[in-house]
Amino acid sequence: ARRITVLAFRRRFTMAEKAAIEFAAVDRADATIEQRQQSAALRASLADQAAATFIDLDDADVISGITALEVFGIIDSQRVSEILTTSVSEGEI
Repeated sequence: ARRITVLAFRRRFTMAEKAAIEFAAVDRADATIEQRQQSAALRASLADQAAATFIDLDDADVISGITALEVFGIIDSQRVSEILTTSVSEGEI
């Protein structure tokens, strides 16, 4: 299984990426409905991660959540691949 701790998952992102995710998750009253829905989806994903016991890198919801970050313009496709396919180290379990 490719399960890692929640902290290990967070550490797969750079500080700039984490900041961009947090910023994109803020609900702004002046944003479009679509932007506000994207922000809500990010907040929901972050809440799920915070409540998780572990992150399964092969789980469909995890994969779609990371892919959504690319769709939202937060990370590029190369980073999606790196985050999801980098081998799990002993320190991440």
